[in-house]
Amino acid sequence: MEKNVRLRILLVMELFFEKTDENHGVSMQNILSWLESNNLSGERKSVYEDIHALQQYGLDIRYFADDKTYRLAGRSMELAELKLLVDAIHASKFITKEKADEMIHHVEDMASQYQRSSLHREVYAEKPKSVSKAGFANMDILHEAITKNRQVTFQYLVWNTDKTLQEKHNGKTYCVSPWLMVWADENYYLAAYDGEEQKMKHFRVDKISNVVLQEMLREGEEEFHKIDTANYSTSHFGMYGGEAKRVSVRFANHLAGVVLDRFGTEIQILKEDEEHFKAALPVVVSNQFFGWIFGLGNQVQILTEDVAKQYKQYLEETLSLYR
Repeated sequence: MEKNVRLRILLVMELFFEKTDENHGVSMQNILSWLESNNLSGERKSVYEDIHALQQYGLDIRYFADDKTYRLAGRSMELAELKLLVDAIHASKFITKEKADEMIHHVEDMASQYQRSSLHREVYAEKPKSVSKAGFANMDILHEAITKNRQVTFQYLVWNTDKTLQEKHNGKTYCVSPWLMVWADENYYLAAYDGEEQKMKHFRVDKISNVVLQEMLREGEEEFHKIDTANYSTSHFGMYGGEAKRVSVRFANHLAGVVLDRFGTEIQILKEDEEHFKAALPVVVSNQFFGWIFGLGNQVQILTEDVAKQYKQYLEETLSLYR
């Protein structure tokens, strides 16, 4: 009898999750028929007690007098939030189609049967999905290394002109200390300390292969704490390395949105005159940063002297290719 009570309340809860939402309900007779279809008998009084217990547990089950139905009116995630998750999974090039389908099925399990049709969405992704199941396994090992304060070894892959991935440096084994996983430019990156070169480096996670967790404790804690983790992805253009510093830049006023979209509203903007403002940008100085500046044309000027000289040299070297 006790086993039937436990199973009955679980089946009642399953029915609410599967068959009801804020717009669809089940009657008491529907619940009794559901239990009977699962070879369980139930009385109205016992089902009322089950519903009350589930309400005490925290489920937002409500009775609607107009149609005499019970509904699970609220869930841990709203339908709009589930749609956003599905869109993000569809659009992410980091997730293979097979894995995306699997993940979306799990998301659908959080919705009622009536809501699932609205989760069957297609979102255009600019680039093909690229990460295999092995990529997810590698991510697990990297997260484990961070949690357990351990180093890892792996090989790193690069594209060749035959459009295939090959091992970089003839299959060199990298030994690094993982400190941070970063989502930037629609890719996952590993920020790790390279003890051999004594500096922080970045690796695209989908290009890492044969990850092995090592017994050695991580190195580079002092270098890691020097970086601004809150602004890490915005300061690294394309996650390329370089010298991290604040660079003073003058912009035309109409570029305020471009700057704030890139660096966030926390950066300080100083009015210079009626047409321009200045901002001290936290960036890693690299050719990719210079490319971003160049893309804004003559409406922007680097004011930090040493960086301005580097930018001028970058422009001259680029221009020399077209003489």
